[in-house]
Amino acid sequence: MSDLNSTNLSITKRLLIVAGMLIAGTGSIIFGKLQFQTQAIGRDGKMHYFTKPLFKNAAMFLGMSFSFGLLLRSKKKPKSQKLSQDKDKKQDYFRLAKLVFLPAFCDFLATYLMNFGLIFLPASVWQLLRASIIVFTAILTKYYRKRAVPNYQWAGVVFVIFGLLVVGVAGIMGSDEQEGQQFSMFVKTIGVLLVIAAELVQATQNIVEEKLLHDYEDTNPAVIVGFEGVWGFLLCVVISAPVAYFLPESTGMKEDSIDSFVMLANSTFLIWTTFVFIFVILFFNYFAMEITNFSSALLRNILDGLRTLLSWIVLLIIHYTNPGAKLGEKWTNWSYLQLFGFVFLILGTFLYNQIVKLPFLKYPPSKRSILEQEKDMEKGNLLKDSDSVSVSVNLSDHLSNTSSSYSDNSQSGVSSRNSSVN
Repeated sequence: MSDLNSTNLSITKRLLIVAGMLIAGTGSIIFGKLQFQTQAIGRDGKMHYFTKPLFKNAAMFLGMSFSFGLLLRSKKKPKSQKLSQDKDKKQDYFRLAKLVFLPAFCDFLATYLMNFGLIFLPASVWQLLRASIIVFTAILTKYYRKRAVPNYQWAGVVFVIFGLLVVGVAGIMGSDEQEGQQFSMFVKTIGVLLVIAAELVQATQNIVEEKLLHDYEDTNPAVIVGFEGVWGFLLCVVISAPVAYFLPESTGMKEDSIDSFVMLANSTFLIWTTFVFIFVILFFNYFAMEITNFSSALLRNILDGLRTLLSWIVLLIIHYTNPGAKLGEKWTNWSYLQLFGFVFLILGTFLYNQIVKLPFLKYPPSKRSILEQEKDMEKGNLLKDSDSVSVSVNLSDHLSNTSSSYSDNSQSGVSSRNSSVN
């Protein structure tokens, strides 16, 4: 199973990619939540919250479609997008676009469900429940990708699951103390179930993306992100927008796209948060796809859980620096339990990547230990060579002394033996 040490990329580049994913991913959560917490005058002339998951979904895919621009900015020409073992085959973007439709549809469906879940839950709880994708990805890795998951990585998954359960309970019980829109226990439970169902769909998406990146030769991550963005945006415009517009209010899933743009026109805050969201979601998806490319979908989702802590901290800061705006999240009595869940989530991430090791589990030898063993072997060989030389020298001295002693005791040929020794 791949981890951070399983690639030929330099450690600096790997860390920059991971940092980029965490920073951009944290920004996408924060600005998405701030949009949902913002009120503006709508089409009916009344002030209400910008609870527009379909709009947010479309904005995400629009941002992803700009990924093709990353190819234009590249200093090197893009690698061949061949989808067979024939190295002489020309680029086949049309076929790749068809293959990417499946993960794009999964992303469309999962994101739509997750955005509804985000309406009913605190952002940190929403993100932590999203980490259930790790469980589904590990199962699909083993049974679909037919790749073994080591015991120490399963241990990390178990710690993550426990952390999710703890934080999920803390979020459901403690969200009553949060400011802004309040929902019943039943509605919050539905939000939790929506997020978990979305993660199963998105785990399927990530595994298919891993297959495209690893099993097809030289598939560029930026191209996959771009095609997913194009497909997803079309699905939002052609299918979701008309359906959501005509749904009855009682379903809770009705969304008036015209009202969305009216609210944007009446709120400068919504405009700039939307632009920033499009920007950060582009780079989050690109960096995440790069991690899948040089490692695995499971590692990508393990690392993705770390942004939960970052988003929680930033949202706390936003709330206490702007208490009157009712933005972000505040510290509640249940936040201590939530913090306890964070500890297990992070510990699970460390266990997965061998940063923390349990003494009763077996671990593969690290590259450093292998090099140290090789150096020890070299030192051992040198020591043996040194011992051999020492033995030879001692033997020569012994023979010389024996010869000298013999020459002293001999009455004949003394002069010749002395000259021989000299």
